[in-house]
This record gives sequence, structure tokens and C-alpha cells, in this order.
Amino acid sequence: MSRWRKTRKGQFAAVGILFAGVVTGHGARAAAACSPASLGGIVGQDARIRGIGDWGARNLDMPKGGAEIRNVDGATFCVVTGDMALGTHESGRANFAGLLPQRWNGKILQVGCGGNCGTVFLGAAPLGWVARGYAIWATDDGHVAKPSPSPRLWSVSESSWARTADGEPDHAKQAAFFFGAVHQLAERARQWTAAYYGSRPAFAYFSGCSDGGREALVEAERYPDDFDGILAGDPYFDIEGEAISALAGVLAQMRAPDAALTDEQWHLADKVILDRCDTVDGVKDGLIQNPAQCDFSAVRDLPRCAGRADGQCFTTAQAQALDSALSAMTDGSGRPVYPGFPASGLAQGGPMVDNMRYWLGFSTVPGGWHDPASQPQAWYYGNQTMRYLGGVDDPGLRFAAAGGGLHAVVTDEMLARLHRAVGAGDGTDESALDAFFRSGHRLILYHGLSDGDITPYRTLNFYRGLARRLGGYETLRQHAVLFAVPGMAHCGGGPGPSVFGQSGLAARAEDPRTDILASLDDWVRKSRPPLRLDAAHEDETRPRPVTDRTMPLCPFPQMARYMGQGDVKDARNWRCEAQDRRMLMTGTAGRAAGYDP
Repeated sequence: MSRWRKTRKGQFAAVGILFAGVVTGHGARAAAACSPASLGGIVGQDARIRGIGDWGARNLDMPKGGAEIRNVDGATFCVVTGDMALGTHESGRANFAGLLPQRWNGKILQVGCGGNCGTVFLGAAPLGWVARGYAIWATDDGHVAKPSPSPRLWSVSESSWARTADGEPDHAKQAAFFFGAVHQLAERARQWTAAYYGSRPAFAYFSGCSDGGREALVEAERYPDDFDGILAGDPYFDIEGEAISALAGVLAQMRAPDAALTDEQWHLADKVILDRCDTVDGVKDGLIQNPAQCDFSAVRDLPRCAGRADGQCFTTAQAQALDSALSAMTDGSGRPVYPGFPASGLAQGGPMVDNMRYWLGFSTVPGGWHDPASQPQAWYYGNQTMRYLGGVDDPGLRFAAAGGGLHAVVTDEMLARLHRAVGAGDGTDESALDAFFRSGHRLILYHGLSDGDITPYRTLNFYRGLARRLGGYETLRQHAVLFAVPGMAHCGGGPGPSVFGQSGLAARAEDPRTDILASLDDWVRKSRPPLRLDAAHEDETRPRPVTDRTMPLCPFPQMARYMGQGDVKDARNWRCEAQDRRMLMTGTAGRAAGYDP
């Protein structure tokens, strides 16, 4: 259970008595408490209950006036929105939202953002977690994102908010994004929730993916007692590395008129990789469990065109462009500074699945890359982040050829400059987790091994570093567990088992064997670390998603092992083995990507 400072206890005593017993078990009292006036008394003078301009949830209307009772699928809850002061600076405010169920389970769950934030909910509110009784809180990290220049480009990549009108860094807004807003809400959410329900929360959790994964690790490192347990998915926790990687993946396709890959070629490359690497894990099942072990090189193994490129072959420039994306970026001396992407699931899944095709692919090829209707997601994100957060218009990237392949090169000076600009928002300091671990808090990380947006090798390398620091994986797993999810794209989707309760959108059984939040809760409350998590793949081509495969996720560096008989798409025919270390094995693809245990 998290520790409360004396100031928090004093604040709780001041407001908790006033609102004690208002909500629990009494629908009429809940409705009375869920009003702008009542909630305004709870949040205090430095916060305001009001409508906000970046609600973001398409599955739930924003409350009128800042507070309303709602009933969705049998769950009754109070929806509250407002803003809070983050300091004395005039721009230091952040919007927030809360979803407070009538049948509260005594726990807080704060949820993270995405991209460079600027929205409270990223597309949808986690109503499944509300139905389970969690008091949900979220923030926009202290700014409202402007619309992107094209509907197909993410508005959360937009980052002009990070600069003042005269082009100088807006330090207050940047600090709010990097760490301040999430922490401020974490502290206040405890007080507000306690006052609303009349009893102090028993446990507080945080769950986020992408930028939410970054927020999760920053919280654990900077404010180790804010949360009892944390879920950190596909973390965007190396801002400078991710921004340079995004630009490099697009620039490699702009080096020559025939370098950009078409949609058809992304799919062809995916097929070539799967044909070569499917059986590396011992079973042919359409899934690559350890992409690092693949014996694949784009410049060596992709079919070449004798003449003009078509959907069945690649030019040399195209093969090199893909090779660059799959290879580690280095400094001028050849030292790897940021890993490449995995050779897995480059294009499988629907049109909105965030794989490499979606992230790096052009909407129109080969011309018009500067047109918002054509530019890749990575290009828009990379330029916005580099220019407004990093203060750099040209990172000075170049490309080096070796053995027929290609990789991006960035100078140490540029890396240092970018780190000075954005390092306060990074969550890459392994030693900074010591206090979180000493306090007995729990961390579960997960990352899709077909993530085409943020390379999973950055997370795997981080976890390997933690294991070295703590003296091995057995010791580390007493504090932190990592699930490397085969075939999962960025935060979900893809050909692999990518559904394990991480989104909180749909109501589902609260079973620690199949639900990652239930697994974290079980670990925190009962000291039972997760030894296996059964995940599902859903066929999303049907009107309603249908589960067509289940498979266990094993704690890294274990890898699920097929038991030799039965349906390979049934989790009951797979097992996790405690002494297994096969995820540490690497081959041509892993070494090129900078993952070489």
C-alpha cells in the first residue's frame, strides 16, 4: 500500500469528513455528489470543474458543465472534467477527467496518454475498468493538441504547444508533459477520490501504453510512491531516440527516386520474412516468437527487380531502405545508439494496425512526400517532436553502407543536444527504479514484437540492463516482469496474441490468468508474481471480434513452448518453462538491429 505524507492526511481529514459516505451504495446520494458544485468543493481552489476542449473519448460524451451521472451497460458512474493548476506560471494548468463508479472497488487507476499527448482520453474511455469498479483518472499532460494537417495524421503528434509565441521553449508546458501533470494528478486523485467516497483508496495503479508507457516509467523513477503497481506498455521512454528513428526510417526511403516501398512491397517483405523465420521457434504457426533469432537480411533475401520495380520485387534502394529501418542507428564511430525494428509482422493486420507499413509507409508513392495527404505518420511525428520539443530543424542524419546494407548515423553532439532538450521526459535510467523496488511496488512491462512505431528492442535492452543491475532475472522478477508479445503491433493488433486486457475498453473477467491488470492487482495484494498470461488474437474482419487463437505470454526471457500435440492456436497446448532463456538467442536480424545479448 502506498505511503501518505502528513500533508495528504491533513488534506484528507479536511475534506473527507465533509463528504464521508456520500456515494457508496446510495444512488440518490451519488447523483447529488456528482454535480459541479459538490465536486468543486472537493477539488479545492486550485482546480476547476468545467468542460474541457480535449475530451478525446468517442465512446462517451463529455459531461455538461463538468459533471454528470451516466449509466453504460449497467454500470453507473460519475463523469467529471476540469483543469488544475500545476504551479504559479500562467501556462501551468492541465485538463483532467475522472470516471467514478457508484460501486467502487476501493482502488484508483490512472491511465496514460499517447503520442505527445494533448488529449485526456486517447480515442476511448476505459469503460471496462469502470465496470470493474476502478476510479479512473486521466490528464492531457498540460496542453491541448491542435488538429493535424490531415485527418489521417495523429493530432497527438502535433507539438507546437512546446514553444512560446516568440519561438522559445515553453518550459512550464514541457515540464508538465515530461513529468509534472501526471504526478500532480496522481497526488490529487487520491485526495479527491477519498473525499468523494468517504474512505481512502486501498491501492493506486497506473496503466499506459506508448506515451502512457513513458509516463509509467517516469512515474516509477521520479515519484516511486505515487503508485503501488504500474503497467507500462510499448513505452515511448527514449524521446530523442524515437524521434531520430522516425525521421531516419522515412529519409532512407527518400534517398533516391526508387527507394520508397509501396504498400504491396511491405506485404511482400512480410511474407519473405515469415517464410524464412516462422519455424525458428520450433513450430510453423504463422507467428515469429523471437524475431531477433531470424536469419534475415533485406539486401540479401528480398527478390530484386531486373528492371522497374513492381509488387513482386524490390530495387536495390528499396532493399537498403528496409535494411536501414531494421538496423541499429549508430554514432560516427559505429557504436549502436538506438535499436532497429524487428523483422516480424511488418504489414499484417488491418489498415490502422500500427506496424511498420502504417508507421513508415507513404500514402502516395513515390511523389508528394511533403503533402499531408501522403506523408507517413513517422514523418509528421518526427518533425513535430524534433522541431518543437528538441529545438532542432535538421538532426544531420546520414546513412552509411556496409556489406551492401545501410544504417543511419547521428553524431554524439546531436544526441547530447537532444538529450538536454527532452531528457527530462525520458524513463531510461535503470538505477532510478531502485527506490520503487525497495518500496515493494510492482512493475509489469509489455511490448509487441511486431511494433512498427517504437522498437521493442529498446525495452528488451532496458530490461536486460535491469537484470544485470539486480543480479539476474530471478531477482528482477520479484519486482518487475516483462512480457514480450509475439506478433503484436504498437499497443495491440497484428497477427499475434494481442488481447490481454491492456486497453480496459471492454468488460471482461477479472482473471489474473488472462487479464494483465488483474495480474498486477493480484501481485500487489497477494504477492503472487505473474508466471504466465494467456492472451488472445481476435479476428477483426467480422462485425464483432471473434477469438481465433489463444497463446501464453511468458515472463522474459522465457518463450512459450509448444508441447508437440494439439491445436497450435490453443493456449492449453503451450507452456512456460522457468529456466528457459530462448528470448536471449539472436541471429542475423537481431545483431543488425542492435539486440545482441
